[in-house]
Amino acid sequence: MEPNEAASPTLTILGMTCQACAGAVERALRQVEGVVTADVSYATSSARIVTRRRVEEAALAAAVGHAGYRLLVGGSSLAERVRDLGAGEERELRRLALEAGVAGAALALVLAGMLLGPWPGVLPLAAVIAVAGAGGRTLVRGLRALARAAPDMNSLVALGTGAALIAGLLTHDHTHLHAAVMIAAFVLFGRWLEGRTKRRVGTAVERLFDLAPPFARVLRRGQEVEVPLAEVAVGNLVTVRPGERVPVDGDVISGRSEIDTALLTGESTPRAVAPGDRVIAGALNGTGAFSLRATGIGANSTLERIATAIHAAQASRAPAQRLADRLAAVFVPIVLAVAALGLGAAWLRGAPVGDAVAIAVAVLVVACPCALGLATPIAILAATDRAARAGFLVREAAVFETLGDVDVVVFDKTGTLSRGAPELESVVVLDGGRDDEWLALAAGAEAHSEQPFGRAVVRAARERSLQAPVCTEFEALPGRGVRTTVAGRVVEILRPSEVPELALRVAKIAASGASPVVLVVDGRPRALLAFRDPPHERARPVVAALAARGLAIEIVSGDDPNTVAAFAHELGIARHVGGATPEDKAAHVVSLRAAAARVLFVGDGVNDAPALVAADVGLAQGRGADVAIEAADVAWLESGVPDVQELLELAYETRRAIRQNLSWAFSYNLLALPLASGLLAPWIPWTPSPALAALAMAGSSLVVVGNGYRLARRR
Repeated sequence: MEPNEAASPTLTILGMTCQACAGAVERALRQVEGVVTADVSYATSSARIVTRRRVEEAALAAAVGHAGYRLLVGGSSLAERVRDLGAGEERELRRLALEAGVAGAALALVLAGMLLGPWPGVLPLAAVIAVAGAGGRTLVRGLRALARAAPDMNSLVALGTGAALIAGLLTHDHTHLHAAVMIAAFVLFGRWLEGRTKRRVGTAVERLFDLAPPFARVLRRGQEVEVPLAEVAVGNLVTVRPGERVPVDGDVISGRSEIDTALLTGESTPRAVAPGDRVIAGALNGTGAFSLRATGIGANSTLERIATAIHAAQASRAPAQRLADRLAAVFVPIVLAVAALGLGAAWLRGAPVGDAVAIAVAVLVVACPCALGLATPIAILAATDRAARAGFLVREAAVFETLGDVDVVVFDKTGTLSRGAPELESVVVLDGGRDDEWLALAAGAEAHSEQPFGRAVVRAARERSLQAPVCTEFEALPGRGVRTTVAGRVVEILRPSEVPELALRVAKIAASGASPVVLVVDGRPRALLAFRDPPHERARPVVAALAARGLAIEIVSGDDPNTVAAFAHELGIARHVGGATPEDKAAHVVSLRAAAARVLFVGDGVNDAPALVAADVGLAQGRGADVAIEAADVAWLESGVPDVQELLELAYETRRAIRQNLSWAFSYNLLALPLASGLLAPWIPWTPSPALAALAMAGSSLVVVGNGYRLARRR
């Protein structure tokens, strides 16, 4: 993206019925002054644009409207836009159900007439009701698209049903009137089924927003006041009663309970919360009550950030979609040309006019650009939905394809494979003083640290009832440690490699499996702090599952090499690197990729951010540092070791579903078009009737959508 370009929020487009529609919207948006690029997804009814400057929503809406579709405007937040889209889709499904019902009633009249004998005037009336009544919207949309020289799926159906209806009325040929009714009924019923199934696949974002209650109880002047969520401000005190959902992100200040975040992050075990713990909007409270201080509301809440990322991923375009999109852009004109060729060939062979018209109609309605347009997006929609339910936040559709090729998984150690809550095992005094004195200074230096070792120091000092002095200055030394001023003294907590004269004593501690750091006060090493952080209970099964799949597994950590070696041996990992700086981690990943490996890096801390960016796919723990999460392609929203095997299995299934869908869509259209046009007559002396062609077309879309639904539902 150029420096002066900016991505807009995802736009919501209503009225699209196939990928050709999405192409028309793309062309319309790109013609708006200031718009650089536009990517439109038919599967998610959304558009992502990049602009050189701020573009008024009215200009975008006008361009979309001129193309024959509608831009959903007025929603000031993603939650409002998603709810409006959901309501719009529900209305559209009800309307499609009504239209399909009317067309079905007309078809029932036709079938009754075929069985019981013709009823004068009923067949023409049924055909008009089915084509112009139930199929009226399709007819109008298709003809408008033709008038704009941008024909779409509606145009093919409109031409097919219109030609059959007119031919039947003019020639009194019952065959054409039967075909007109059946085409309308099959197409409308197929669209209703397709829309219903597609809606069930991609509901992850709506489910998330449904978790947030519309009201919150805010403490004002000592009294609880129930106010709309929009009126809650950062810093407000909010109370949460038993069985309620947490309305905003916040820090617990009083009370205790357990919260369930299964529907939000996929974490199945309720988590105990007490004063000082952070809770997120949408979590379900247990039997206790607590008060919190609001820290994240609306667009700044964890829930909306997760929803925004899922929505963006579902609207993004996977590499496998490019060929299908290029073909979909010219598909409808190709179908029109094939229909004309079939009509001309039948006429030249001396076929009756009715038969020639039937061939043209069959070609028009047998084609299925919807299957091509949906093949990849419906699989991505299903995969992101299923990933979210499993606790993974995937940022881009392309991640699923890249994950399918991964052959090396590189883990950070501390907080990723380990429990992430190390305990201070011992304080080894080096140069006079008492261990309590040095521990108190270390606790003062680490008072505001988010790192596991820092929290362990503070916790150990508290357990010994030590008073930690106030830290007045703090400087992070990436890859080295921290430098602070505590009680007027310069206190540094450094990696052992920064103090090489202690190598022998450090090696002795590291060989036992503990992780040592050096406490330096006023420039002199005063103590070694030894930490013990055993593997997380989920580490062994995750590593074993990856090894069983034949993947290479490595640990790259900033801890002492001897500590890393002991930890890796415990998990059965042969390849490990210790003493690595953030730059070393990134360089190691780059070297693996230079050797033609596809690398997945899994980490959680600030020092993992460069490696997360350098890898083919970066996976960050959602409770790790914000910098790491922003740098990653995938965020794991639970605590503990990410279930990498499950994510990779989903990627394999997604890629398989995409290939199946594309293979089906290409094969179907490559066979159906020449067969319906009669071009295969020298070898296959049979052509489908218009009614059978319409049934095949509807079934083709349903095969693709159903495959996506199967992927979404599988556990």
